[in-house]
Amino acid sequence: MKRLKVLIVGPFPEPTTGLSLSNKVVFDGLCKNPNIQPSKIDTSLKNFEESVGSFTFKKVFFFLKQNLKAYQIFNNDVVYITIGQSFYGVLKYAIFVFLAWILGKEIIVHLHGNTLINTYNNSSKLKKVILKSILSKTTKAIVLSDSLKANFIPFIKEKEIFVLNNFVEDYLYLSKKERGSKEYNALKIVYLSNLMTEKGIFYFLDALNKLEDSHVNFQAKCAGHIDESLKESIIRNINKTKHLTYLGSVKKQDKRELLKWGNVFVFPSYLIEGLPLSILEAMVTGNIIISTEHDALLDYFDASNMYFIDKQSANDILKTLIEINDSLNDHRKMIITNYEYTEQINEEAFVNKLVKIIQNN
Repeated sequence: MKRLKVLIVGPFPEPTTGLSLSNKVVFDGLCKNPNIQPSKIDTSLKNFEESVGSFTFKKVFFFLKQNLKAYQIFNNDVVYITIGQSFYGVLKYAIFVFLAWILGKEIIVHLHGNTLINTYNNSSKLKKVILKSILSKTTKAIVLSDSLKANFIPFIKEKEIFVLNNFVEDYLYLSKKERGSKEYNALKIVYLSNLMTEKGIFYFLDALNKLEDSHVNFQAKCAGHIDESLKESIIRNINKTKHLTYLGSVKKQDKRELLKWGNVFVFPSYLIEGLPLSILEAMVTGNIIISTEHDALLDYFDASNMYFIDKQSANDILKTLIEINDSLNDHRKMIITNYEYTEQINEEAFVNKLVKIIQNN
């Protein structure tokens, strides 16, 4: 039986983001499938910048070089692209899409977010024509939840849009003994995401500073990349809170140990998010989740799974942390519910569902 050749086009670590990590899991998972032969083109800029999706000449030059690799499409049956969400985030993959379309290859576009439709609706007439000309060439689109299907409705038929939940990496799952040894005596707060303005980092730091003033017993740790232009300001704010430690960017075992140490995870992003991997990672490691509301989260979760907070509100973060602190040992049902949920979304389940979408005719 001939192996299906799948070319994955998108960012891979480093830097590690939810998107680049997902592509790595997809590639590694497809490598284990005897019926599929994967290859990849890494489109990741190797330095972290806060201005994701913005236009710079440095990025243009980089992606022009990446476009030279489009010849690999000739030798593949399927082109799987983790498309961007800004105008330039889509445009940079245009060569891959058009060449694959001309050659009659299957084009699968996987969207890891929820702002593509806003980009389209807010674009000029010319940009709308360009976006539609690219995205309408898609054979199949993949989104993270039902609500996010709206991102592709202007471009392809709804029957060609598939839902694929996000995943948790296998190494993060705790043993029964590790779950039993988790401590819920005092707040151990974790922030694990890129330390970006729109990820709510300054509201988080402000809330911790106020929590310290409230004389609540807690320890906090934050980890993630920082844009150089923000580093001085963020570090200065971190240093205001004596019970907070910045760990830099953590990976693999260090990330696992951080999440295992914590018991409350805060995700204060006011970006339009998809389904953040970091929240699923915090769930699988027994953390109580505090998050701003996002469409995909609301498709899968409610108050039985996590605490929802207002966006851009340090006071709401503070209020919720104090509320949890007053009943820290009373969250067993929530934690067990989340353990049970994450059992169903391991790497193998994620890749197997993706393979079914790829093979669906």
